[in-house]
Amino acid sequence: MAVITESERRRILDIVSAVESNDWMRFKFLSDRPFPNEESMFEQFENSRKKVAPGFGDWEKLAGADVLDDGTRLIMVRIQPRPGSDQEVLLTLHNISDRISVWVFAEQIDWSKE
Repeated sequence: MAVITESERRRILDIVSAVESNDWMRFKFLSDRPFPNEESMFEQFENSRKKVAPGFGDWEKLAGADVLDDGTRLIMVRIQPRPGSDQEVLLTLHNISDRISVWVFAEQIDWSKE
């Protein structure tokens, strides 16, 4: 697994700030590419922001990056749940030459409850 770059770290911290201030427009602006389905991403934002720990908890220990075959980077951040919630939230970013796009901001599925 690759190390998160400084520009990726700054972007994650900016996303943390947008989520904590419930600022959808800022969150949207922080994706360098438009969302394929803005309505779906807004729904993810609305649902997930209520479940994440303040400051995303200890996200740096739960984050990693992979360099894909095409040289782009896939960044995955597992975000601890807010007290009273038991589902982690997953933030997935894609980085093409420091053009960082938000791909996913949604609750993890807990398959153990089947």
